Amino acid sequence: MTTHYDAWNRAIGQHFFNNQHAGQHIYLTVDEDTLRRISHDSVPPLQFASSGQAVDDFVASVRHAICLHGWTLGVPQRNNYPRFLGFLALQVLAVFKMREDENWTDKAYWRRLRELLYSF
Repeated sequence: MTTHYDAWNRAIGQHFFNNQHAGQHIYLTVDEDTLRRISHDSVPPLQFASSGQAVDDFVASVRHAICLHGWTLGVPQRNNYPRFLGFLALQVLAVFKMREDENWTDKAYWRRLRELLYSF
C-alpha cells in the first residue's frame, strides 16, 4: 500500500466519519472542492495550492494503489477506516465529473471513471 493512498484514505475517513456526524446518515460526496477541503482538514494535513492539484494527487494515489494491488485491499483493519474508502471515493468523483463535459452525457459514468484511472 502506498503511503499517499493511506494518507488519503485516512483523510477521507476523518472527514466523513467523525464525532460531528455521529448518529447521522453519511452521504459520500466527493468533488474537487471537497477533496481540497479533506486534504487541508486531515491530520496531518495534505497541502495543495488548488483543488486541481488535490484531485490530481488523489487520483494518482488511488491509481497507483490499484496498479500495485488491484481492486482488492484485503480485510479492513480493526479501529481503522475501511481500506477501500479511497477506491469508493474515486468512483464517486467520477460521478461528479460526469457533468463537466458537454460532449458526454450525464450517463457517461464508465467513460469518466476510465479517464480518471487511465489519464497520465
